Amino acid sequence: MVWANQSGIDHLLDLRISLMTRRPHWSRSFEYPWALRNAGFRRGQWVLNAAGGDDPVQFIAANLAGASVVNVDISPKWKGTLNRVDSVLGDIRSLPYPDEMFERVLCLSAIEHVDDDPMKCIDELWRVVRSGGRMLITLDVANHKRWNHSVVMSNVHVLAERFGLFVPDLPDDILTNELPEFEPINGEPKTVELKVLCF
Repeated sequence: MVWANQSGIDHLLDLRISLMTRRPHWSRSFEYPWALRNAGFRRGQWVLNAAGGDDPVQFIAANLAGASVVNVDISPKWKGTLNRVDSVLGDIRSLPYPDEMFERVLCLSAIEHVDDDPMKCIDELWRVVRSGGRMLITLDVANHKRWNHSVVMSNVHVLAERFGLFVPDLPDDILTNELPEFEPINGEPKTVELKVLCF
């Protein structure tokens, strides 16, 4: 587990990704390079990109590394195959695949938007990881729980315990983002502070 921080940003790769997506985002300059460094994509590998939208990591895995990539999304950005990535309509909480099918499973910045128990979703992703494979997840951790950000620090500790990991200390240069809260209720803060955890 690692918290996204300023010193971990790969500026050269971030520039390439920004040019590919034309869609800069406050945390992607850490998350995407982290995923690419840790995935170990290889030719012929089966890769699941869970709720990946149109993130560039899947296209790099398919086109540069030669992996076979499937993107399962509840609201896919395209239907069929685009740039060697197959897009499938589906729910990452109930995947239409047998146990241990994929050598790599990616879920980048999606778990926090699951409206029920995020651990159920993570367990479902883990179910389809082949023995000896890797599951790479990045998620926004919020300072309070709402439907639009379901992962809070207590979830992080449950997650760490589930996989025998430990939650690292927050770095001094941690990436954070403060956003206006959507319709705060019951005295909730008017803003939400997000930090990104990668594991």
